[in-house]
Amino acid sequence: MTKRFLSRILFALLLGSAGLHAQTLTEANSAPAIGHTTTVSTFSLSFPNDFTERQSGSGVTWDLSGVGTGSSNSTTYQTPSGGSVASDYPSSNMLSIDASTGGETYMAVGATGWNIQGTYGASFGQQQFSADPREFMVYPFSLGDSETFSFTGTFDNFVTPLIPRGGSQKLECDGMGTLILPSGTVENCIRVLATSNYDDDFGVISLNYIDSIWLWFRPGTRDYIATISLFYLDGVYTLGAGSIRANSEIMPTTGGVAPGFEAAHAVTLAPNPALDRIHLSGARAGSTLELFGMDGRMLQAWTLEENNPWLQLPTGMAPGSYALRLTGEGRIQRMTLIKQ
Repeated sequence: MTKRFLSRILFALLLGSAGLHAQTLTEANSAPAIGHTTTVSTFSLSFPNDFTERQSGSGVTWDLSGVGTGSSNSTTYQTPSGGSVASDYPSSNMLSIDASTGGETYMAVGATGWNIQGTYGASFGQQQFSADPREFMVYPFSLGDSETFSFTGTFDNFVTPLIPRGGSQKLECDGMGTLILPSGTVENCIRVLATSNYDDDFGVISLNYIDSIWLWFRPGTRDYIATISLFYLDGVYTLGAGSIRANSEIMPTTGGVAPGFEAAHAVTLAPNPALDRIHLSGARAGSTLELFGMDGRMLQAWTLEENNPWLQLPTGMAPGSYALRLTGEGRIQRMTLIKQ
């Protein structure tokens, strides 16, 4: 059964590459774009208890800042004609290829959602599905929404005969809040829990799999921000894995780096120390800047304009240290201001 477990590990990586997609908005144009290359870093979970951020509901904070990362995997989205078995998936209109494994994922992307037609890899086999909701999303989809799908298909691991596979999946948007990653904090995220329950029929025996996959999304991005997957075989835990999208690869609908999720050094404060006014370089128009005393009391708040003018500090500020908090486009940056 080693190849079966290897195929599930690869499936976890393919999920990290192809991903589901969810929106709190009604837009349906945020699937990965042909020609885009995305990078994710992966990490493993030695036991389900390693994953403690299972809270659901609204106003939740999920802290994944301490997860260890392993290898980085680059995936390119292209037309299906560039794949090894494109003729097997005539309904597919997008193909993702993992640079490290060579794994191919064939997708059907439309205005109301997108799903996986099948996967192929020379080292792990081929999966074909009449519908595979384990990587399917519908639009719109927001907090409290849920959908249940059934699917059938086959799995060919190049060793055993063709294996029938079938089951069901429930998608539910079970949380909304703040996601803390090693690279920064992203607010206004939604989380989707995809629970798959399916069987592989080997003739003499049938094996049951239950996969629980949590996916975090930010409205306006083309793909997930982070995932955590827990896999069970006949009720026994077999694998835990996760992935986090590279900071520069969190993409908005219109292309380019998602507003507000650049590296922390993208916004700079000057002068610091300051006498009576300050200037933020690189801050986006519409962002909010708040000034706090060391006792936590807010002293001033500004809404930044397009040309980011100089900001006048409150009259009578005593010399010393103050805290600044910049909030905009789903990102929070904190800075220390020294008043002369």
